[in-house]
Amino acid sequence: MPFDFSGKTAVVTGASRGIGEAIAPQLDAGCDRVALGARSADRLDAIASERANDPLVIPADQSEHAAIEHISTAVLDAFGVLDW
Repeated sequence: MPFDFSGKTAVVTGASRGIGEAIAPQLDAGCDRVALGARSADRLDAIASERANDPLVIPADQSEHAAIEHISTAVLDAFGVLDW
C-alpha cells in the first residue's frame, strides 16, 4: 500500500540497489516527484524506466562530498523544491 505524499518531492540515494532500490517504487507511487541518485547511471536508468512518474536520474558517487551539492542542485533545478 503506497504512502500518500501528494505534492511532495523526494530524493532516494543509493537507489540502484538494496534499500534505496526497494524504497524507490514506494516513493514513486506516493510522491509527485522523485529523484534517484546512485553511482551506476545504467542501473538508475533501468530502475527509472520501471517507475510510473518518470523520476529524475542523478548519477553521483555519494561518497564524494561534492555529490551532495550536485544532487541537491539538480533536484532544485528540475523541480524547484526538495522535501526529503
